[in-house]
Amino acid sequence: MHMAKTNTQKNREVKVGISFKLLRILMPMVAIAIVALVLFTSFRASAIITSMAKESLLKEGQSNAAIIGREVTTLTDSFNVEADTIQTVKFADDATLLNYMASFVNRYELAANAMYIGLDDGGFIDPSGWVPDADYVVTERDWYLEGKGKPSFEYGTPYLDSSTGEMVVSMSREIKMADGRSGVAAVDVELSGIMEEILQFVPMGNGTTMLFDGDNILSFADSSLNGTKISDYPDNGYLQLLSSVMQGGKEEVVTSKAQGSTYYMALTNVPGTTWTMVSSIDEKDVLRDLNTFMILIFVILAVVVVLIAVVMFILTRTIITKPVTKLTANIERITRGDFTVEIDRQGNDEISLMNRCMSDYVSTMRNTLGDMKTVTGQLSEEAGNSQHASGELNRQANEQSQSMMQIRDTMNGISESVTELANNATSLAGAVSDLTDKGMEASETMGALVEQAGRGQKDMEAVQESMKNVADSMNEMNDVVNVVDESAQKINSIVEMINSISSQTNLLSLNASIEAARAGEAGRGFAVVADEIGNLANESANATTEISAIIQDITAQIRNLSDKSKRNVEEIGQSSEAVSTAGETFAEIFRNLDLTGHTVQDMIHMMSEVNEIASSVAAISEEQSASTIEVTDTVDTVVESAEQVANESQGVDQSAQTVANSATKIGDFVSTFKIN
Repeated sequence: MHMAKTNTQKNREVKVGISFKLLRILMPMVAIAIVALVLFTSFRASAIITSMAKESLLKEGQSNAAIIGREVTTLTDSFNVEADTIQTVKFADDATLLNYMASFVNRYELAANAMYIGLDDGGFIDPSGWVPDADYVVTERDWYLEGKGKPSFEYGTPYLDSSTGEMVVSMSREIKMADGRSGVAAVDVELSGIMEEILQFVPMGNGTTMLFDGDNILSFADSSLNGTKISDYPDNGYLQLLSSVMQGGKEEVVTSKAQGSTYYMALTNVPGTTWTMVSSIDEKDVLRDLNTFMILIFVILAVVVVLIAVVMFILTRTIITKPVTKLTANIERITRGDFTVEIDRQGNDEISLMNRCMSDYVSTMRNTLGDMKTVTGQLSEEAGNSQHASGELNRQANEQSQSMMQIRDTMNGISESVTELANNATSLAGAVSDLTDKGMEASETMGALVEQAGRGQKDMEAVQESMKNVADSMNEMNDVVNVVDESAQKINSIVEMINSISSQTNLLSLNASIEAARAGEAGRGFAVVADEIGNLANESANATTEISAIIQDITAQIRNLSDKSKRNVEEIGQSSEAVSTAGETFAEIFRNLDLTGHTVQDMIHMMSEVNEIASSVAAISEEQSASTIEVTDTVDTVVESAEQVANESQGVDQSAQTVANSATKIGDFVSTFKIN
């Protein structure tokens, strides 16, 4: 009750009325909405005015460029006709030609001196009467060089005439006269008239018009710059801006900033020339009327906002403030615990609806507070019963929690044992699998060894057969050597016999010589024959001696070969025995390797069975481990649930006590309200 009084005192201290709050919220919103609308309208108007201004500026620039273009085009066409006439008409002499050309002098204000001709041979024809100096070379003049090869007049680069001080531009073209001479025809066009005309062009009433030929300034707002180049003024931001926007060569409107201002520049090409006309206007001049209009709009806006504020203040006091003040007084009585207040239920607006709702609330609170007094008594009795039951539940839950913790410890031990068994079985299965793989590799190696041993045995048998054939061949060669030795002995005997015959022949030759000497002249022929027979006997003896030596050497070589053959036969016999022994050894190795291969196959089969058993044990152990883990998790869940039940039962006990205390306080609190 004391708190309700304190709140009521605080509420009465509020000084700010609802009317003021509504105005403080609504008026800025209204002002912002109106300002936003005006700004949006002004921006749109500015964009439309700017777009229209650019379009108007471009059209006005094109119109002004067309005016200048017509003037220069008229000059170009007229003098092209004159030049074409000179090309087609053959004049009697230069005097007649000069008379014809003089008819154009002073005909056009922009080209008072009319057309002149520079011939390729250095001659110069000028109807104005101007005579060049002696050092004047026609073929070296700029207008002559620019006109070469051009079939019609084209404008060259403007320049400042040193004699008149005026801007002049020469247009020139190639000309081939009917009398066979050729050269260049040219016309000096004075730009002073065009410049004065350009000064009369004022785009949109406040702009300026300028004329440029590339980097050359033909006509500018500051006439002192006429005849100069833009590049001569690198510090002039406006001129540099003009140079940059003219680079594109297109007819367009460019928005650029220079020297703190924004300019709209319309670029147009003058027909029949290379000149560019720039129509420029400051953005401030374009938007001046709009800015004045905006200032007037903001002044009117301020007055309107003030009037709206006054009207809204009066309406909120009549419609909102008075009904809300009455409702506030009733709410203050209710906040002090007085539910005997009667609230007016008439009206059909939102505040009336609030009054009706508040009346229904007061009626409901009366009934509710009466019911609460009855319920709080019942609640105090039930809270005592709940406190006794929760104490018993807390004791049983603690006992169940201790039992489940013992079961959890036992299951954890079983789970660890099963897990260790599963790990060992898995390791055994892996080791057996690795051993099986090694056994397979050994089996493959044994198979390769058996195959290689079989090939080795066959190779040894082939070597043994080859050694036997070599032994037979050596024996046959030894027999041949013995036959050759015997033949050599026979040849030796024959040589000795021939040697004996040659000795007897030599002796007979000597006796025949002696007898021929005795016979004298009658025996001289016989003596010659006897000498020849002696020589033949000597040569035969020498030949037999050499043959005997050769036969002895052959016999020695044959005996040496026979001895080596015998030794080779003996060594081959020993090798044959060794090869036979090696063949038997290979056969024994082959049988042992074959037996070992079968043994390895049996071992691999048994290892496969062990592997399957180990894998089965590992799988069963893992399933058992998983089941044990699930049981352990379930036990942990039950333990946690038991602990939670114990804690919650203790909390229920405390809650029952709290409920009992709260029921007492609620009864005391309800007693503070006035409902009768």
